[in-house]
Amino acid sequence: MNQRKIGLRTLFCIRFRAIPVLTALCLIIFIGFTARWMVLNHPYQYVYFNILAGKHPDKSFDTDYWGVARNNLVQKLFQTIEDEQVNVTLVLYIKWGMKLINVQDAFLKYPGAKDDTIQGVSFEIKQGEIFGFLGPSGAGKSTLQKILTGVLREYRGNVRVFDAEVKYRTNAYYENIGVDFEFPNFYGKFTALENLKYFASLYAAKQADPMPLLARVGLSSDANKKVSGYSKGMKTRLGFVRCLLHDPELLFLDEPTSGLDPANARILKDMILEEKSKGKTVILTTHNMRDAEELCDRVAFIVDGRIKAIDAPAALRRSGADTRVEYSVIMKGTETRHICLLSKLGAAAEFRSALDAGTLKSIHSKEETLEDVFIALTGRRLL
Repeated sequence: MNQRKIGLRTLFCIRFRAIPVLTALCLIIFIGFTARWMVLNHPYQYVYFNILAGKHPDKSFDTDYWGVARNNLVQKLFQTIEDEQVNVTLVLYIKWGMKLINVQDAFLKYPGAKDDTIQGVSFEIKQGEIFGFLGPSGAGKSTLQKILTGVLREYRGNVRVFDAEVKYRTNAYYENIGVDFEFPNFYGKFTALENLKYFASLYAAKQADPMPLLARVGLSSDANKKVSGYSKGMKTRLGFVRCLLHDPELLFLDEPTSGLDPANARILKDMILEEKSKGKTVILTTHNMRDAEELCDRVAFIVDGRIKAIDAPAALRRSGADTRVEYSVIMKGTETRHICLLSKLGAAAEFRSALDAGTLKSIHSKEETLEDVFIALTGRRLL
């Protein structure tokens, strides 16, 4: 009888203790299959996993995969697990349509200033988006960029990038961002290639070979030339190459086509769009409305430290005044020009008469430009 009780008690203990193990095992299997399904069915989501390997207990391995083809993504994910071998704890977070940047009610006042330079700014930027900041000089664009890049941390409100508050950023933050300044600083006595190699050495991740990038922007023949002999346009292109070397997930570009001729500007804009196609996120600060319309998914109008409007360029243009139509007619051998709103063109007596009489010489629409909308909404020009 006692042996039977002991046997039952042992069996009960084994089963009882096995329940958490089986539950954990089922949970791991469920998470694994769910993660695999998400990866296979959402090829452009943000996959972030943190591997703590037994052989490196004091080190965190952070690897970001953005916009990678789904087969490569699965291969890289499981290859990373195999490379770390056994005794690996895997924490997997999968997000798609992620809010890469989330700014809520941000204020910033420079020491000694009377008023806030940034006044209650709020916006969100999704992964894979090209987002433009447009505004006149002194509007707060550069200050906002310095906040987002972690240079100015004495702000009020919430500024989260990569789902972390920027004011608490560490040096590892800069492994994931690339910054291209309007007036980039280089070591003038170094050649372009020496400058790039030096800056590449500041990052932990493996850097791209700079020569293909230099060739792409037309600087391969000047790679061994001292930067002190570079023109402004050459420095602009070199600065753009520098911000791409460590393959960052988030790019901050300040007037990237400033000082460039149309051909070189076209090359840089094509490269920016290529980065977007890889799933990268781009923050563009510019005065160039054409660049903003061509490149940006959305733009924000900034004036006096406040955001006046945020939307897609086409939507902002549609929100403006009615399209104007300009037409010219020949009357008694003299050409006269007329302007009216498109919505009222059919009722315009001069237009109908000229159309019936065959004296209409020309007609074309004058749609609202992004700059027209900016002026209408803010009362300011982009100077």
